Amino acid sequence: MDNCVFENNYVIVTGGGSGAAINLNYGPATIRNSQFVGNFVTASTAFGGAYFCNYFFVDQPNMFTNTTCLFNFVSGSGQADGGAIYSGQTLLLSGGIFKGNTANSPDAVGGAISVPAGGLATNISISGMCAYGVNLWFNICLTPSGV
Repeated sequence: MDNCVFENNYVIVTGGGSGAAINLNYGPATIRNSQFVGNFVTASTAFGGAYFCNYFFVDQPNMFTNTTCLFNFVSGSGQADGGAIYSGQTLLLSGGIFKGNTANSPDAVGGAISVPAGGLATNISISGMCAYGVNLWFNICLTPSGV
């Protein structure tokens, strides 16, 4: 996807919810020069306010290049991970702005980004994020540059 705007999309459910703008269960995505603004998930368990991908391909990471994520959030009574992005597989970020993204629950991780599989972040700007737990969560291999 290139030059897309995903704005004010939402998921509100009583059970589990994820990915208000993009919800992928099979395969990674490459997103360039795009914006995710004001997307949210409110659910018992909530993942990826704007973007969710849970399927794991070892050699095919999710890739975000020059992408802006502003004021996206997840809120849940249980687990709530990745205010803007939840990636169940490796995530590569290059360039971009993450501002004001939040994860709100007692067990929240990743106010902006939650990546249990690990990833690489280069030349990104992250500010104004909030989670009860960890604000930027990569399980392994986080190599920030220009953050």
